[in-house]
Amino acid sequence: MKKIALILVSMFFITTLMAHAPSSIKLSYNKTGGKLNIEVVHKVNNTESHYIDEITIWVNNTEIETIAPGSQSSKERHILEYEIGALASGDIVKVMANCNKMGKKTVQLIIK
Repeated sequence: MKKIALILVSMFFITTLMAHAPSSIKLSYNKTGGKLNIEVVHKVNNTESHYIDEITIWVNNTEIETIAPGSQSSKERHILEYEIGALASGDIVKVMANCNKMGKKTVQLIIK
C-alpha cells in the first residue's frame, strides 16, 4: 500500500514539474487594421497535449472574448491575430493566457 501511495505522489510531482504557465505574452495593436496581435511564449514538447487552452481579452475591464484553441501554434509559442476594431488612445487591453496543464499569465497594453 505504501509503495502505491509513493508511486502516485511521485507521478503527481513529475506531472506538476512538466506543466507550467506561459513565460510571457507580447501584445501589439495595429490601428489601421484594428487588429490585436497576441504572442504567448509557452515552450512545450507536444502541442496537442500541452498547450494554451484559453485566451481571454478585455477592453477597459469589459470581457469581449474568450478563445479556446485546440492546440498550440508551435512548440515555442501560440500566435493569434484578433480583430478587435477601433480603439481610442488611453484604452486598456488586457489579455490572459491559460495553460491546459497548469498556470496562467495576464498582461495589459495601454493604447497610445
